[in-house]
Amino acid sequence: MPPLAGAWVTAYYAGWFWDWHSTVAEAVAAVDMSTMTHFVFGRYAPGAGTSGGSPGQMVEAAGTAHAYVETPLISSAHSAGTRALAMLGGTGDGAGFMASTAASTRATFIKNILDKCVAKNYDGVDIDWEDGLDTPESQSRLITFLGELRSAAAARPRYQAPNDPFIITLPGYAVNINIDLPVPAWKATVASLVDQYNLMTYNLTWGCCGWDTWLATPIRDAAPTHPMSIESSIQAHVDAGVPRSKLGMGMGLFASGYAPPVTGPRQPMSVEYFWPDSLATWAALYRAGMLSPSAFVFDTAAQAGYYSYSSPRTFLGDSVGMLITEDPQSIAAKGAWTKAGNCGGTIVWTINYGYVGASLGNPPMQAIKQAFR
Repeated sequence: MPPLAGAWVTAYYAGWFWDWHSTVAEAVAAVDMSTMTHFVFGRYAPGAGTSGGSPGQMVEAAGTAHAYVETPLISSAHSAGTRALAMLGGTGDGAGFMASTAASTRATFIKNILDKCVAKNYDGVDIDWEDGLDTPESQSRLITFLGELRSAAAARPRYQAPNDPFIITLPGYAVNINIDLPVPAWKATVASLVDQYNLMTYNLTWGCCGWDTWLATPIRDAAPTHPMSIESSIQAHVDAGVPRSKLGMGMGLFASGYAPPVTGPRQPMSVEYFWPDSLATWAALYRAGMLSPSAFVFDTAAQAGYYSYSSPRTFLGDSVGMLITEDPQSIAAKGAWTKAGNCGGTIVWTINYGYVGASLGNPPMQAIKQAFR
């Protein structure tokens, strides 16, 4: 497979939604692998986690997607020169990771991960250990696990020359400048052990303490009353010793919104709607007419856009004055910021959410391709 150049686009596919399509062929064709550098199939879970199983197992957690679309999607990725990774874990799987990385089970867990990756022809794994990392013991286990996984993978012929080495990616969190500084040293150690340390910098809105309304994924302008941005989150990790080239930002192809009278950012907080991701997808917003160009406003200070409605719109039964999601202009700004050397790439949650149909394809993923590739 040819070497990759430029910024990475590591995009997640939620396998449990594959049957939004009527056939396997349609589901596979809906994913344009040329829009990304790394395709992440979701998901597997650590044994004794959210999907059951015994400690040390790698448990299938994407329903029928494993039987129908996992292998065709991996093949499609490779045909496009895109790397294919297995997502392992997710929200709530901290207990499973703790059980599976104990001294008595860690070697078995690593063997099971690599056996599965070789059998399925994955190029690597995305370790989605998102919770339960607030103790020195859990942090130490993650660090030991990552180091041993890397060493064990290097002993497998599938990940030896002339093949590419095993890829390990891991998602981290955005930084709230009010409470999260400085970034602790253990996170810099974790970043040193992976190929991509991607910050989940989406939905950076807060309903707290007299704070302002804010934007979905602003690049700049974090302040005490809207304390999160891509720039400040990346900088905090750089200050902790993580190279910019190891760090990625995050984009979410889903939406949240504010009730009237709010029509823009930096206004007094009102009711905020956090709709289920699978309902408030970019595609659903498009079909509902929520993404009207006449309603779009680009915030030059934050370098991010939003939709402002002079007359409230109704979405999922809620009255909306301001809607926040990704849009082509904001995506273009993120691509330019990345290509200027500020970080190594981006993650996208999820590919599925942007697909409108066979005629239009996946507009946000196409915008990401244009901006980042």
